[in-house]
Amino acid sequence: MSLHKASDNPNYVNIVKSFSPYSTLKDLKFFEADPNDPSDLIEKLFTPHNNNSFTTPIPLISNPNRRSGKNLDFTGCVQPIIFEFDHCDLEFQEKRIEFLKDELKTPMFKVFSGNKSFHHYIFFKHFAHSILDYKNSCKKLLMYLCEHYPNYFQLNGSDKKDLIPDHSLFHGVQYCRQANGKREDGSFQKGEYFNKIEDGADVMDLDSLIKTIELDEFSFEGKYNDAITVVRDPRKSTLNFIAMGVEEGNRDVECFKAACDLKDCGFDRERLFEKLMDGAGKCDPPFSEFDVRQKIQSAWSRESDPRYTQITQPYAFIESSTGTYYYFNRETLYPASKDILKETFKSLGKKLPDPFPVYGFVFDVHSNIKFDQVNWTLNHFTPSEFHLMLRNNESINPLNGFPVICKLLSNVIPVQIERDYFLNWLAAILQTRNKMMTSFVFVGEQGSGKGVTLEHIIRPLFGNFQVSQVEDEELKSSFNGWIINKCFIAFNEVAHDNKGRNSLNSKIKSIITDPVITINDKHLRTYSIKNSINTVFFSNEHIPVLVERNDRRFNIIKTGGNLRKLNWFKPKPVFNKIKSELSSFAQYLWNLKVDLDMANEVMENDAKTALIEIGQNMYEEFTTHLRSNDVSWFVENMDTNSYNPLNDEEITKIQPKHIPKDVAVKLFNSLHPGKNITTNQLTKYLKLYGVYPDRDDDINRTRIYKW
Repeated sequence: MSLHKASDNPNYVNIVKSFSPYSTLKDLKFFEADPNDPSDLIEKLFTPHNNNSFTTPIPLISNPNRRSGKNLDFTGCVQPIIFEFDHCDLEFQEKRIEFLKDELKTPMFKVFSGNKSFHHYIFFKHFAHSILDYKNSCKKLLMYLCEHYPNYFQLNGSDKKDLIPDHSLFHGVQYCRQANGKREDGSFQKGEYFNKIEDGADVMDLDSLIKTIELDEFSFEGKYNDAITVVRDPRKSTLNFIAMGVEEGNRDVECFKAACDLKDCGFDRERLFEKLMDGAGKCDPPFSEFDVRQKIQSAWSRESDPRYTQITQPYAFIESSTGTYYYFNRETLYPASKDILKETFKSLGKKLPDPFPVYGFVFDVHSNIKFDQVNWTLNHFTPSEFHLMLRNNESINPLNGFPVICKLLSNVIPVQIERDYFLNWLAAILQTRNKMMTSFVFVGEQGSGKGVTLEHIIRPLFGNFQVSQVEDEELKSSFNGWIINKCFIAFNEVAHDNKGRNSLNSKIKSIITDPVITINDKHLRTYSIKNSINTVFFSNEHIPVLVERNDRRFNIIKTGGNLRKLNWFKPKPVFNKIKSELSSFAQYLWNLKVDLDMANEVMENDAKTALIEIGQNMYEEFTTHLRSNDVSWFVENMDTNSYNPLNDEEITKIQPKHIPKDVAVKLFNSLHPGKNITTNQLTKYLKLYGVYPDRDDDINRTRIYKW
């Protein structure tokens, strides 16, 4: 049984194993399964990995780029349909399954969810070639069962809710409970497999069973997305509501906030209802199904809700954390004393509110709402016009759609594969508004287009006031107020040096990867904010940042030459042309099929390798080349004019896993004339990098360094 990341073998399909319904592709585990072997498909679906909670009924294709309907594999010789009944007692659910086990003598298994229901998997011969086929077949089977076994199955609209199955499971991407796995609370999901193929059972032909059923006979409640894609993870408060519920007094607000959050994450109404009902049942007292449906309806209509959007300008309020008076007018926020507010509103012919509303400031890149009068917050994030675009079917050729931007990016990033990597990263940020765990470092001569890219492309894409340029001295300062209310920062003319390298490196790492950042602003007490910042680094220096071996943060780009030497570059006409092409460029980014895994992983290239080597101290550099047994590097870099260079016989003693101590000391001093390091000193430093003193197995028990 092979378990690993998604298989890229076209002869296999990927059976999904998940520990959370919010897992991204990189967090999933997979069983390779043979799509032509019914026993293998069923067993792999039935078998858990480390007690995982969830699986999906239809496997993924080889080498999928995300868990979505478009990546489902419909080649399996057997395919399951899954039933669950949320409003039926467990004893009757088991009775229904036992009845169907004998009535439909086809392989099936049941899984106790650990809570209030069973998931009942029923396998049939291959019946669906697409997600639409799959959903329609599920509907037809339900209609057949309702017609023949009305005491066990009913359609939507029936007053017998305990006989109506959960329609959301009729979607191939929907997570289902894993047999013999464990719920998030640790309860066991016992699974039982009946009508096994190896016991002689035959797999039933679904098409023959439901051939007389026409879908026009009834309308199905609820809509399904062809590719359910969670655009971001739900907030912690939402997950807490689902996992634990809340006490009376907070149920309305928390349920509504969770509904809005899950909607923004990409959940459709039925999946959203399922999740909220989990939390509603755990509230004290439990929240009713009717109330949950009302909150979902409110979440879907909130964009036109006057509580959010109809703010009359000017609008005065008090900021909750400082008690400061502000007013908002013509999309600009102004602090003011109460006396100034009186005079200002008198001159504008407006009345001040009584009492003043109290708002807290937030910077939420995933919300388009400025004033939220449910949570009483004012959002400092303002989406740009390009944030509000959507994917469409337009096919945009860069050379025709945005030729000048294309030329500019070709000079800033001359290597095509590196340019594609950057565009995928930029598209991932624009489409998801998420923080990537990687950054780009652009190193090259002045005038290569780094600043033009920032000012004329990145700033308008992500919002002029939310994108900033930070200079080297500001980065090195102990104050970092420049981080506040920013979603994108370009660090300009950063130059690494050995003095203070550790503190600066830690600060840079924190900005790139930490979810929360501590703000130390002048004259204010320190406080923490959520880190929503994506970063790039621009530098004319050869060593802009310290890049460590095994680094997972920096993509290094060596830029092209000075733009002014190129015939096509005339500043003012080019800047105007870029402005006119931005809409097409943004649509191109929206239409890109983004690889989020790639956007959060660094690429390896010669420029990065060079920076890694430059950034190493002499001892780290020495051990790096010892470990790689890079004898030629030692020979090329020894100072042959030094007092005592290595001879040919000594060079042969540089072995893949060890080196005599005396040869190592002599070699180090040949590389660094005048250092005259002793054996004891070298030993102390080499230990820091995993090279340790030892004895050889030869007759002389030679003293060596070993790694």
